[in-house]
Amino acid sequence: MATRAKRGSTAQPAMSAPSSAVRGLPAAGSMRIPSTWEAETLIRLAEPLDEGLAAPLARKEAGHRPRANVRVVRRGPVTASAESLLDALLAELRSTVPSVKEVSRGLLAFDDGIQGPFVTVRYEPIAGLRTLQTHLFRIDERILTHLTGSVADRDADKLELELVPMMKSFRPEPLHGVGTSKSSAGASEDNP
Repeated sequence: MATRAKRGSTAQPAMSAPSSAVRGLPAAGSMRIPSTWEAETLIRLAEPLDEGLAAPLARKEAGHRPRANVRVVRRGPVTASAESLLDALLAELRSTVPSVKEVSRGLLAFDDGIQGPFVTVRYEPIAGLRTLQTHLFRIDERILTHLTGSVADRDADKLELELVPMMKSFRPEPLHGVGTSKSSAGASEDNP
C-alpha cells in the first residue's frame, strides 16, 4: 500500500513483499470432464523485462536480453516413470533441435523431500541465441509435474542459484478429479 505525504511530513515508501516470498500459483479453475480424459495445466513465470542497454556509439538502444523464466506443466494421469518421461523429452528435443547438448543429469530433492530426475541442456534455438535449460520432473498421485527453468547461456549462474531453488520449492496441489494412487516417487507426511 502506497502512502501519501502530508505537508511537513516524510512519506514512507510503499511496502512490498520480500523477493523470495512463497506465493500460490495462478489457479487453473475446474470443470466437468470425462474420467478418461487427460488434464494439463501450464503456468509460465518470468522475470521483469529489462530496459535494454544503451549503445551510445550507435545512438540506438540495444535489444532486450532473453528473460529468465520458469514453466510449470502438470498433466495426468500418467503411468510411465518420471525417468522414462525425461528420456522421452530428451529424444524429442534432439529430434527437433539438433544442437541440444546434455550438460548434467541426475536426481534432485524437492524441498518437501520428493526426489525427481533432472537434466540440464544447452542449445541454440535460433542462430546466435544460446539457451540453457534445466528440466525437473516429479510424479505425485499419477500427476506429472514438469518444471523448466530457462536462461540465456551467459546467465548460467542465475539458473543454478535462483531458478533451480525456485523450482525445487514447488509443492503440488491436486488436479481435481485426476489421479488416484500415491506418489510414484514416494509419499511423505507432508505429501500424502
